[in-house]
Parts: sequence; C-alpha cells; structure tokens
Amino acid sequence: MLLVIVYYADPRTILLPPGSTLPGWAAITIAVGSLLIAWLVYAGLSRTQLLYRPALFLLVGGVLVALAAYLLGQIFSGRGTFMHIGAMLGTIMAANVFFVIIPSQKKLVRAAQKGETLDPSFVAWVQLRSRHNNYLTLPVLFTMIAHHFPMTYSSGAHWLILILLFAAGVAVRHFINVTEKEHHRTLVEGGAMPYLLVLAAALLLGAFYLTAPRQSAEVLDQPPVAFAEVEAIIRAHCQMCHAAQPTQPGFASAPGGVMLDTPEQIIAQAQKIRQVTVDSTYMPLLVPGVPAMTPEQRARLGAWVAQGARGP
Repeated sequence: MLLVIVYYADPRTILLPPGSTLPGWAAITIAVGSLLIAWLVYAGLSRTQLLYRPALFLLVGGVLVALAAYLLGQIFSGRGTFMHIGAMLGTIMAANVFFVIIPSQKKLVRAAQKGETLDPSFVAWVQLRSRHNNYLTLPVLFTMIAHHFPMTYSSGAHWLILILLFAAGVAVRHFINVTEKEHHRTLVEGGAMPYLLVLAAALLLGAFYLTAPRQSAEVLDQPPVAFAEVEAIIRAHCQMCHAAQPTQPGFASAPGGVMLDTPEQIIAQAQKIRQVTVDSTYMPLLVPGVPAMTPEQRARLGAWVAQGARGP
C-alpha cells in the first residue's frame, strides 16, 4: 500500500527521474514485475545444488542484485531504485516465511506430535532458506530508511553505493552470526572473524567517498547572489509545501516541519536548503503545477550559501 501511495499514485513525482518520458503505467509495470521476478529467480536458484554452496550462492545472488540495481537505476530515480531493490529483497524474505518457513514449522510440529523424524535433507534445506532471511535483514532495513538520506541515492553512482552498503551489511551480519555461535571463543582464536568488520568499514568508507558533497565550479564561479533572488527561487519552488499553511494539495503541514515563509526561516535553513537542492538535488519534488528547479537556480542557491547566506 505504501508503494502504491508514495510511488505509484503519480510515478513522475518520486519513482521516475526528472525528464523521464516513460509512461506511468510502464513504470508501474516494471516496478511490480521486478518484485515478482525477484522471487521467481530466487526460488528457482534455491531448488538447485547452488543452495548447498553458500559462498557461491552469495556471489551469484550479489551479482544479480547489482545487475538489478544497475538496470533499475537506468529507469527509476535513485530513491525509486533503492526502494524497489529493498522491496525485491523484502518480497523474497516475506515469501520465504509464507511459503517455506511457516509450512515447514507446521510439518515439524506434526512430525513431533506423531513421533516421526523429518528427512535431514529437508531440514537442511529449510535452515538454509531461513539463513538467507537472516543475511538480508540489514540490507532491507537500510533501504527502508534510505529515503531519509538523499546523499546516498542522489549520486550518479547510486547503484554502486547501494551495493557497497549491502555488502557491508552482509559482512556485519555474518560477523554477528559467527560471534553469537562461537561466543565462547576469543577474537585471538579467530572465532569472531574480525576481518569482516574491517571489510565492512572499508566498504562504508568507499560509500562515504562516493556520497561526499563536492562544490562544483558552476557554484564557485557564480557572481554575488542577492537575497531577493534566493527568496524568489524559494517562493517559486518550495513555499507551496514548506509553509505554515501549505497551498500544495496533499500537504496538511510543512514536510519535516521545515517552513520557509520568512527571510529569517530561509536563512536559518540555508545549510539544509543547500544539502537537498544542490548537494543531492533531491528537492524540490516534481509535483503537478510546480515548475522544475533548473540547474542554474540550484547553482545560485549553492553560491548564496557559499557566500555566507546573507539576508536582505
């Protein structure tokens, strides 16, 4: 329902990138189809001998997720890509529970009640499927909150950033699993595999580097920006939502409590304005009736902040 409300009700707003000519119905078809295809591919792989080779299964799965992220990234916005990769993995987790784990638990209970013993190969198969859900937990949790961090998905390399963060999440999850399993062993004995944390840290540093804001020459070379020009840009593109009484349909209050009605409020939010309009270009959203903010206007806002965010 949240995908429908936020992404499918008007795909042009968040799901598709600015300037996309893809029809809304086609975008929705691709989005929903990706969820179904993800489960069918995963279920198919899980019925092969690849399942019993966890490292190889992880490698193949990782490559497929990276490929999906890259392909969806060519069609959807960064935020739409992040959310649908997360939804694909979440669909796999939910379907795993519904079609495999719960029925298997019921079968186990019935066997216990009758004093029967289940086929060890069946038990091993279920345990491996359950383990997959365990390792997908951190990546899925990240995509659920990623929209709060537009720097991660506003970069041109957002699909690569996503994969780096996913790999870091899997490494941390494996470290936790091994630590819990071998809690009686010390780090010196190698039981907790501390190199996984080093790997996760290296992956995170790579993601940090890719998402670090950079002042472009276009911003730095701007002539002095008068506050009146900044106020005009904010009024044309932001105030219809970010106001004490928003005029944009669908907004009962200012998103995030950020109001830009007065010069004082605009100056107080200068850094946040730069972050979402210049560093990440996440805002303003493409809502009906509101013109898109041009690159020149973004550069002027960035220059105003760089020049000290002076008032009228």
